[in-house]
Amino acid sequence: MEDIGISLIVIVFTGVLIGVIFYLVNLKRKTTEKVIRDLAAQKGWEYEPFKETLSWGYRLRSPQWILESVTETTGNSAELNQNNAAQFTRLSTSLFHIPGHLLINPHAAGSRLLNAMQLELAQRAASFFSSGVIDNLEEIHSGSSNLREHYSILGQPDCDTSSLFSPQVENGLLNWKGERPWIRIGKDGMQIEIRNKNIQKPEEIGELVNLADSLIASSKKIKQNKK
Repeated sequence: MEDIGISLIVIVFTGVLIGVIFYLVNLKRKTTEKVIRDLAAQKGWEYEPFKETLSWGYRLRSPQWILESVTETTGNSAELNQNNAAQFTRLSTSLFHIPGHLLINPHAAGSRLLNAMQLELAQRAASFFSSGVIDNLEEIHSGSSNLREHYSILGQPDCDTSSLFSPQVENGLLNWKGERPWIRIGKDGMQIEIRNKNIQKPEEIGELVNLADSLIASSKKIKQNKK
C-alpha cells in the first residue's frame, strides 16, 4: 500500500509539472505574439501568424517587403521532439533588382580569396534559390576591406555595385548581432535570410528591416547613376 501511495504521489507530481511547463510555454508564446503584433501595429505593418501541418511562424508585410519567420519539421508530425526541425527568417522584396546576380555571404573573419571549388559551390547554392542556372560568379572587391574580412561578395560580370555598400549598409552588416545574414540579389528581387533562427525580438526584427531599407536606398542611387 505504501508503494502504491508513493507511486500515486509521483504520478500526480509529474502531471502537475507537465501542466506547469505547458502553461509557461503557452504564456511565452502569447507574450511573444503580442509583442510582435504591437510592433506591427506601431509600424503600420500587416501581421499574419500561421500554422500549417509541418510549419508554423509569422509573416510581416509592408509596402516594400515581406518578412517570414518560420519553423519547419521534416517528418510527418509537427511535434519538435519527434522530428528534425529547421528554422529561418527571410525578408523578400521586389523593389531592389539588378541585371545579374549578387551574393553576399558571411564567412569566418580573415580576408581570403575564394578558390574555383568554392565558387562552384556558391553557384550551385545560388541556383537552388533561383528560377534558373546561375554561373560566371566571380569575387567582387566592392566595399571596405573590413567588410570583405567578414563577408564573401560574389557576382556576375554585369552586376553594378558602385553605390551598393553605403556607410549604412556596411554598418548594418558589420555590426550585426548573432547569426549573420545571407543576401541574394537578382533580376527577381532581393532576399535576406537569417539561417537557423526564428527571430522574435523587436530589436532583431528592426535590425533586419533597417538593413533591407538601407539596401533599397542604395539601389535607388544605382538607378540614379545610370541616368
